[in-house]
Amino acid sequence: MERIANLLTEFLIKENNDKKMEFEVYRFALLMSMEVLINIIIALILSSIFGMVGYGILFLILFSLLRAFAGGIHLKTFWSCSLLSSAVLCVVLATVKFVVIPTILSCSISIFISVLIYLVGPIDDINRRLLKKEHKIFYRKLGYLLLFLNFLSALFNFMNLYRITFMVCITLVVFHVVQIAGKNKNMKMNG
Repeated sequence: MERIANLLTEFLIKENNDKKMEFEVYRFALLMSMEVLINIIIALILSSIFGMVGYGILFLILFSLLRAFAGGIHLKTFWSCSLLSSAVLCVVLATVKFVVIPTILSCSISIFISVLIYLVGPIDDINRRLLKKEHKIFYRKLGYLLLFLNFLSALFNFMNLYRITFMVCITLVVFHVVQIAGKNKNMKMNG
């Protein structure tokens, strides 16, 4: 994948004739774009295998929003991250498809896990250092996001969309595990 990013970067630099643009900036942007695209394609394929494309998309959106404001574990290679993400998606989709719990329990778990996520807060990582000011901003945005997700969970419950209520619950649970794993990894690296 890096070879493709290098070739595309060289092409863009030649076509652009802008000497100010750095090769590494182009390369990084292309590499990240390709990685995101590959993961989205993998997620859509897995979701379609389960017959749950909408749920797969919902999981990706909710999980991505949580990751944006609260971080989590970062693996060393793209492929290890993709493999773990694919396995997590399969477990989440299978759980939502085959497990049924009372919706009041889903909503209660969502509230409880949201509090835990907020208490753990944004995770600082070697790949993403947070300044004190950024940490406060991320905390505030995380709080708003968690309130919004719990509002959605209650709304889906009232609309009798029980599986979607459960999907929100499972996403929060999975994210909290990722958040704790990231915090533990950072403590080991810094400890």
